[in-house]
Amino acid sequence: MNTLSENSFEYLKILVPALTGLLGVTVGIIITAVSNWKLKSKETKLRLLEKTFERRIKAHEDILSLSELMRTTVATDIIEKNNFLVTYPGILHNNEYFENFLGKFYDLVNRNTHWINIELFREINYIQDYFATLTIQIKGKDDRVFPEIAKLIKDDIIQLAANLEKEAVKFFKDDLPKLKSLSNMGHHKYDLNITELRLKNTLLYKNLATIKSM
Repeated sequence: MNTLSENSFEYLKILVPALTGLLGVTVGIIITAVSNWKLKSKETKLRLLEKTFERRIKAHEDILSLSELMRTTVATDIIEKNNFLVTYPGILHNNEYFENFLGKFYDLVNRNTHWINIELFREINYIQDYFATLTIQIKGKDDRVFPEIAKLIKDDIIQLAANLEKEAVKFFKDDLPKLKSLSNMGHHKYDLNITELRLKNTLLYKNLATIKSM
């Protein structure tokens, strides 16, 4: 019995370190695997975040390009009191110019609305309402009256472009430096009362009778 006990003890003396070593290796493998998984998961998230912000940057650059297009003017040969040439928005040079602008506007908006914040989305929808109203008023008009209409509502177009730029630039000032996630919760249009009030305060509405008579 003593010999058996001694043999068992000796066997355990050999087995325990071996098991301990094996357990240590196993735990090490598990820890390494978990660490690698977390690292890969983090890298995947960072890559996705990078791709998302690349797409959002492109979307806001597209929106800003629309603002620049709206601000582009055509000079006339008429001189104002301050000795500056009278200008008007180039997007209203004639019917073709306006239709081409609307085509580009709706195309860029439709391709980018998933990547912009709700505040910018609302401003874009208001601008669409404005242009929808304008389209109704100038439908069938001769190309020769387009510059005259454009002069009447020039300040409207400039203000629309400024508001659009203001909302788009917020992304580069606020969201991008902090890698802030997309916030598009809420309705994508302004309250109807707000839209109607803003439209009624535009030069387009104030000159509807004049435009209709052209």
